Amino acid sequence: MGDNLYFIESIYTPADSTNSVVTLFPTKEEEQAVIVRNLEEGQLKMHNHRGTIREGWYVYVDEVKQVPFGYGNLSLYARGQFRDYYALRNQLAERLITADSEGAIVPSCFQDPKTKVTSYHVNVGHGNCSLVLIESGSFYQIWMVDCSIIDKTDRWRSYKGNLELCFKEIAKKLGRAEDAKLHIDRFFLTHAHHDHYNGIEYLINNGLIDIRTVCYVNIYYQMAGKAYNKMLKALYDAKVKIVEPISGNSKEAISFLHPEKRIYRSKATVKNTSDDYRIVDRPVNDSSVVLKVNAGGKTMVFPGDLEQGGFDKMTICKACSPILFGIDYYSISHHGSLNGHPDIACLNPDPNHPGKPLDCISIRNLKAILMGRDGAYNGIYSPIVTSYWNGRTALVKTEDAPHFVELEWGNGVATLK
Repeated sequence: MGDNLYFIESIYTPADSTNSVVTLFPTKEEEQAVIVRNLEEGQLKMHNHRGTIREGWYVYVDEVKQVPFGYGNLSLYARGQFRDYYALRNQLAERLITADSEGAIVPSCFQDPKTKVTSYHVNVGHGNCSLVLIESGSFYQIWMVDCSIIDKTDRWRSYKGNLELCFKEIAKKLGRAEDAKLHIDRFFLTHAHHDHYNGIEYLINNGLIDIRTVCYVNIYYQMAGKAYNKMLKALYDAKVKIVEPISGNSKEAISFLHPEKRIYRSKATVKNTSDDYRIVDRPVNDSSVVLKVNAGGKTMVFPGDLEQGGFDKMTICKACSPILFGIDYYSISHHGSLNGHPDIACLNPDPNHPGKPLDCISIRNLKAILMGRDGAYNGIYSPIVTSYWNGRTALVKTEDAPHFVELEWGNGVATLK
């Protein structure tokens, strides 16, 4: 049997292990994704290229032996996907607007303490999917942070029904019929991993994301796999407006704590630009946008899958001080992995600021939301992480909800529905 070409969607190495889990997406339609577990560092090397495999690369895989991998970025298929990505990036760049542009400005009334805010965190297995309903009188907007409806780690199980029930609940809360047509005003994609973006096409196909939607997406971070390119194409065809999720585009109720500037995956993917930028080579998780929503007199932070390196970059830039300290609600990073928290203490000159890295985030939290599926990967959930949050706040797991968690920001009540 010969070698088949795969796209490396993710490489996950738990903080307390030297073994990695590699997720490979096939380039042939009839094949299923392959998850190769417990690979030692030496097994990540390629037999025909120096160095180790990386997320966002193409590799040849022996169907029987699986390792060692073969370098595949020079294949015709891979080069075609790279070309498609750059073409899409250029097209989407034409839609870029700033936070001060028409359509991107957030209503200032959303920060009024009288504004009602309810967030919904959908049980999608191993993945992230959250909605925020912001109501000011009769005026409202629906914001969404990531959208996964398929758990690739659980035989590609679909959770679309849970998201549909969540939309019905929102319609009901707004006093509308359950089948009323809703619209997502703002969509935030934290990073280019399948368990954060695989439901976006569903939203577009059902009219929930359209030309009126402002999408906050880092279009410059290259992950030129077929699924990601297809999603970018869907956004372009939907004629959405694009805002770069960087700190300079923070506005009123929306704050981007990370990154502070445009992020590229490698020097080779920068192409020709004079813009201020930073390279985040690996892991892809450290390209995650860290979003802070300030609404109704409360705050919630969505850090995507940011890992220790990304948190520490925020610390060095002093972005975490004091904007992570004293937040009300927190979406735990990286599905409860031990990787998903700061490693070094914040450089905050305030003597009352906590010295321990995790305390910087959790000291005043009312609720911490854990999105993911226990056991999806080794180290998820980490018992160290779950015991920490249980000991300092009211930990709520989306996995425990039949369909979704409803969190009332005004009183901090979380209901499993």
